[in-house]
Amino acid sequence: MAGRIVVAEQQIHEPGYVQAHYPAAINELHQLTQNVVMTRPFEGDTDDFLCWLEHLLAFEGVPVWRRNLHRKEHPVVCPSCALSLEIDLSYKGPGTRRRNPNARFQVAGRESPIVSAVRPTDPVDLPPLASRLHEVAVRAEQSAAAVHLTHLFGSTACPDCDADFSVSDQVVIFQS
Repeated sequence: MAGRIVVAEQQIHEPGYVQAHYPAAINELHQLTQNVVMTRPFEGDTDDFLCWLEHLLAFEGVPVWRRNLHRKEHPVVCPSCALSLEIDLSYKGPGTRRRNPNARFQVAGRESPIVSAVRPTDPVDLPPLASRLHEVAVRAEQSAAAVHLTHLFGSTACPDCDADFSVSDQVVIFQS
């Protein structure tokens, strides 16, 4: 519960408010969370593990990734042609599709088809934060979470202009 509160703090306070006002509690919660995610094997499913990683990042004050590690759809924009896209990292398999920017919601099963695959990044090429999270997932025997992180920090191509781009870079831009 404390993790979810800190993850959502930006909805109530400016970023860093909780860390600045409650440093001792945040440090203790951070240590407890580290202990949980370092458990071998982690007792829970992939979604639970990704949630715990988000909490860990929230206690560390890491923006964006403290609420975007889950296997879900991420609305983004092609950096080359500005086409509205959706990167689907949910259970169906990683891919990119065109998105209707005017649609308020999608009817289940009615989303447009995957057009471009998401290519995972080799774990040795992950950026430092992603590399650390991947290593934690591997140590905790959470192979599905480790694979998910290679896709989240992987790349894809725009279905219209074929421009390659980083999934994580576009998630950061769209969520900032």
